[in-house]
Amino acid sequence: PSLKKTLKEGSRFLLPLVVLVVCIFITTPQRAAFWGFASLVILFLAIDVCIKRDISKCKALLTIVINGCQQALPVIVACAIAGIVVGVISLTGLGFMLTGILLTLGGKSLLAVLVISMITSLVLGMGLPITACYVILAVVAGPALEQLGLNPIAAHLFLIYFGVLSGITPPVALAAYVAAGIAKENPMRVAIEACKLGVVAFLLPYMFVYNPLLLLQQVTVTKLIFTLIGAAVGCISIAAAAQGFILLKANWIQRLLLLLASLMLFSFDTIFYTLASVCLAVVLIWQCIEKRKCASKACQ
Repeated sequence: PSLKKTLKEGSRFLLPLVVLVVCIFITTPQRAAFWGFASLVILFLAIDVCIKRDISKCKALLTIVINGCQQALPVIVACAIAGIVVGVISLTGLGFMLTGILLTLGGKSLLAVLVISMITSLVLGMGLPITACYVILAVVAGPALEQLGLNPIAAHLFLIYFGVLSGITPPVALAAYVAAGIAKENPMRVAIEACKLGVVAFLLPYMFVYNPLLLLQQVTVTKLIFTLIGAAVGCISIAAAAQGFILLKANWIQRLLLLLASLMLFSFDTIFYTLASVCLAVVLIWQCIEKRKCASKACQ
């Protein structure tokens, strides 16, 4: 009964909620974030104070707001510092100069510029928060990638991906240091193992740069299914090659075949798909034979 009463009394807020959602969708992202937060506070007060007549939860709301502000402060400071750096880059023309340097070093080759951008993103990400790292890279490296004809979504995702991965990339690897402190293990060993486990993540940005279908760009159903299957099998193959295990522990020939198969699957070409399928079939048959031998020896 109390639930029905609450729903009945709360239905009066349905129309304002619909209007609020529509207004949020047609406004700017900054205003949408502000009104989304403000509406949560107003609804909390309206339901608990006006309907349920429970004033005690106002203290809980105050605690939530204080905690939220405390957690937001590091992000605000990082964004403010990044804004200063971006302002300096824009006012001094350093951004255009760095874009020219990237294009010169890369020789107008997309792969070379991607590798240089990856290194830059990893280095900046080691010393900056992810938000600040991305904001700087979006100004410095983003235009260079877009000038080479790269999709803007792919370009910016590429930069932020490696900014995030800097947390497990030696020598700094802040996330690995935190994990090592919890596990009481050597930080470098943790970082190296993390890179082995996350080896697919280092290749994924290159995959969606060279194949926009993974970002749902230029999509057709047949090509999308074909690409997703190839990407999934390729990720499994390279993970198995890095870990040295599939059905059993893999020897170096099997790991090499798995690595070749994954690279060919990432090319998203029909001929390479066929060759990769042959490599995977050889490894799986080989592993099945070895597994059967091991099972027969165990029975004996």
